[in-house]
Amino acid sequence: VVRCFRSALTKSEAFLGPIATLRSKEHRQSVEAVAISHDGNLVAGGGWDGDVLIWNGGPSVFEEPVSGQATSSGATKRKAESGPDLESAKYGLKGHGQVVSALAYGAPARYPFTLLSASWDGSLRVWDTAAAACVCNWSVARAVTSFSFNPTDPQIATSHEDGHVSIWDVRAAPHATVAGGLSLDSSTGLPLASAQSPHRRQATEVVWCPADSLRLATVGHDGGLCILDARSPKMPLQRVRLGKAGPIPTKLLCVTWLSREELAVGTSEGKVLRLLLNKSKED
Repeated sequence: VVRCFRSALTKSEAFLGPIATLRSKEHRQSVEAVAISHDGNLVAGGGWDGDVLIWNGGPSVFEEPVSGQATSSGATKRKAESGPDLESAKYGLKGHGQVVSALAYGAPARYPFTLLSASWDGSLRVWDTAAAACVCNWSVARAVTSFSFNPTDPQIATSHEDGHVSIWDVRAAPHATVAGGLSLDSSTGLPLASAQSPHRRQATEVVWCPADSLRLATVGHDGGLCILDARSPKMPLQRVRLGKAGPIPTKLLCVTWLSREELAVGTSEGKVLRLLLNKSKED
């Protein structure tokens, strides 16, 4: 099941729109990854059955928030209103042999009409969202836990279950109708640009900094947060241990950039850590 809603933020409150439920009668296994297209008209979900499902989004799914439904601390919390319940997907995409671990729509200006998916089967696939077909099937030799796009250059970073983080160059022809875009198809190459092992256990997520194409952040089950420089892949710029150490350390599960100098990290202890330079704050 995938649940969707639109939110609105003020200085003191957050408001949620009705919560829509997206499901499929034919697919009952857990969902591991979701993605929303840049225009909000498509929602993708993938999980343990190896399939990728596509639902229609748009205003009917992402309804406007109701101002009376405040959810911020200090305000009265109310049960969110139920939205539409879609019991069938628009279409499904089959091809992965194991769990789908990550999904992301390509930026319309760089990779138009595409959805990318990663899997523990050691592949990264590109789907044409208009034709509902797989146009690229790249083998990356290791189970993939996440991937991230370089914000300015045609590159993709992947994280892996053995602690590796790899950077790949996207070698593609110019798109026929979108100026500045790339046409991803069966002729597109994905050569390895660099690889390193910043983590001793599973690297759970890698994220390129939207404001700096030279920096990436990655977290892992070893409790480490690493800041990488795409130009110097052999050694992290910075390594920070978060949570408890020892033989069973706190696992870091996800990371996102809040700004060029600020990150948020989610841990296996149910905490969200906000990090600014050398300082951290638990939210």
